[in-house]
Amino acid sequence: MDFFTHLSPWLATAVAALIAITAAAVVHRIASLIALRATRGLPVLHTVVQVCVPVVRVLLPLAALQLVWVAAPNEQAYIGTVRHAGGLALIAAVAWLLITGIGGLADGVIARYPADVEDNLTARRIATQARVLSRTAMTG
Repeated sequence: MDFFTHLSPWLATAVAALIAITAAAVVHRIASLIALRATRGLPVLHTVVQVCVPVVRVLLPLAALQLVWVAAPNEQAYIGTVRHAGGLALIAAVAWLLITGIGGLADGVIARYPADVEDNLTARRIATQARVLSRTAMTG
């Protein structure tokens, strides 16, 4: 006999949610270490990965939970509301990731051109362009 069939529907869903969150945390830890190490020689990309790691720490569990909610029986009380709220949270987290990634890209480009040199006209020009382009991309 299946263990989960003897549990109430929400208890089984809660156990599945805990397993999904734990798995997402393990995947995040391993993937972030690999991504940070793999991008060590690429300063701009490394900056993007660094700023995105905390956002992905939130995004992965939300995605895992959404899979649990979708797999839950339709007859389960309030599951429609939970699915909808989870979907909205997932959309917000993806938007947060995109905005953070764009900002990290701009920061990485600006860091490649230090402004503390005597002739810093190029660095200032690139910094201005990177900021304008990133703000434009974030609002679009």
